[in-house]
Amino acid sequence: MQHWRLPVPPGKLRYLAHMLPTRVPDTPLVHGRACVVGDAAGLLEPFTGEGIYYALRSAHLAAEALIAASVHDTSPVAYGTAVDAEIMPDLLGARDLQQVFDAWPGLFHLLVRRHGRSWHALAKLLRGERGFREVAQVLRRHPFLVRAILATGHHPAPSPVQRSHQHKPGALNG
Repeated sequence: MQHWRLPVPPGKLRYLAHMLPTRVPDTPLVHGRACVVGDAAGLLEPFTGEGIYYALRSAHLAAEALIAASVHDTSPVAYGTAVDAEIMPDLLGARDLQQVFDAWPGLFHLLVRRHGRSWHALAKLLRGERGFREVAQVLRRHPFLVRAILATGHHPAPSPVQRSHQHKPGALNG
């Protein structure tokens, strides 16, 4: 697992950061009669690291699929379909937001600090009043904003998978 060691100011705690293992779409969740749920399935939200809700929700979906499959003595393939329909849209929206934040942290902070509507939208996401799946919808509704950001010549930071796996003491990779 890749990790970064951040410099420790005198008299402060040491920090250690790890990449969060998030599911890549279409990764199998079922093998035979076994289902992979929660963190083991990469079902956690990459923007904040929240995983408890997705662990419980995926366990519930797995239980439903296993019960239905046991009636017909089959594999619980419905579980993967349910995760893709009910959980993955939120996780992919959170990944989109994380990529925007990683690529343009200054712009992200400026928008949240100075644009009340952005602040309220972020607060609703973090409180769970709105789903992260809405992030992709907002980006599709405002293609001019996406084009304007891309026109600045800045490109999103590479994904954790694309980042070098070399450790640089005291510095962040990527």
